[in-house]
Amino acid sequence: MSYREKYRTEVGLFLKVLHRLASNNYVTAFGGNAAWKLEADVILITPTQMNKGDVTADDVVFINRAGKTLEGTRRPTGEKPMYLKFFEDRPDIVSVVHCHPPCVCAAAIMADPGFLMRPFYPETTTEVGPVPVVPYGQPLTQKLADNFGGRIAFCGSIDVQQLLPYGKPQDIKDTIKRNMDVLARPFGNSMIIAPTNVITPDVPLENLRAMFEACHES
Repeated sequence: MSYREKYRTEVGLFLKVLHRLASNNYVTAFGGNAAWKLEADVILITPTQMNKGDVTADDVVFINRAGKTLEGTRRPTGEKPMYLKFFEDRPDIVSVVHCHPPCVCAAAIMADPGFLMRPFYPETTTEVGPVPVVPYGQPLTQKLADNFGGRIAFCGSIDVQQLLPYGKPQDIKDTIKRNMDVLARPFGNSMIIAPTNVITPDVPLENLRAMFEACHES
């Protein structure tokens, strides 16, 4: 059985994401790509030189962790080294979406190198925060892929449905410590400790205090 047949459902979902990115103008022309680690050594990845709104099931490519094509009639994206680097450095990551929104690209080439580090929409400030950038590397090169080393981190991990509103302060501290041990320390302490969503009014003040104390202690 071919990989395309074996992962028919996953390919369909992959295409749905690509087409949604294109329809919302998150990618333009041939820009932007995506990859999905389906097995330990099987990665579904976008083809090179195709608009993501035009990609079909016959166009997708399957590669292994060494970058060798396992199945597909097209060549994988030239950004393959970057995706392989992500999966190598963070085995817990199973999928990556890389976009080229025109508005963000325009901001990135402005004269002020710190422009992207100062959010200017309230929603961006509260939901995303500053947008980090990595040192420049020529596109499609291993150097660019290596520049992402140590710059990928988990964000969140503090449950807002049960833990924060109904848990005890010590439960919150224990959870944060455990999450740090599992999600951060193995990857160079790369983690942004934060609630998984909005903090609701029913969260006790002592639980919020415990969350901040645990962050400082960690």
